[in-house]
Amino acid sequence: GCSGDHVILWAHGGGFTMGSSRSHKGVASQVAAAAKVAAIVPDYRLAPEHRHPAALDDIIISYRAILAEGVKPAHIILAGDSAGGGLAVAAALKLKEQGAPMPAGMILLSPWVDLANRGWSHTSKAQRDPFLTSQGLATRAKQYAGEGSANLAILDADLRGLPPTFIQTGEAEILMSDSTALAERLGAAGVPLTLEIWPEMFHVFQARYPMLAQAREAIQRLGQWSAAHMAK
Repeated sequence: GCSGDHVILWAHGGGFTMGSSRSHKGVASQVAAAAKVAAIVPDYRLAPEHRHPAALDDIIISYRAILAEGVKPAHIILAGDSAGGGLAVAAALKLKEQGAPMPAGMILLSPWVDLANRGWSHTSKAQRDPFLTSQGLATRAKQYAGEGSANLAILDADLRGLPPTFIQTGEAEILMSDSTALAERLGAAGVPLTLEIWPEMFHVFQARYPMLAQAREAIQRLGQWSAAHMAK
């Protein structure tokens, strides 16, 4: 059964310009079901109509609304895939700055955290990535953050005090180096960390759970980790 007092708050992907609670309900509710908790996928405002920090503000508002409902921070996992993974980390940083209580943990699926796309895998994985191109990402970064996308550098932020984090990335995606760089920085900041690099898998492969055994296995791991990190 699902427990409404334990929640995974999921910031959906879509390059800040696409995606919705409908498009991402599947993967979010699969992970939540594996953790035996509820999933909430907010419809945050999208670029280019709504630029930074609209999406970030909406995720923070959603988190505070869950707290206001009486859910304990220790019973919340902050999650996100792709651009949503970056939003989840940015939201945790902002909440920390505001003195808000941290969630029990974060789960990040192929997070996009360097909007300037400086990672090494942008070149080395370009031929192997079936979905993403650096050019496409650059366009979306500009739509979301304007010319200042490099200034939203999560990798350069003070990551100390963020909650335990579980990152999954595919080995055949240009954003793989965002995950490895984030893991490195989190580890250096003393944040308890699990990083999984899935061989031959692509960007947010977990969303293909109906036909992909690896996706189902990855979702089980995310769910078990989430359940273990939420104080029962």
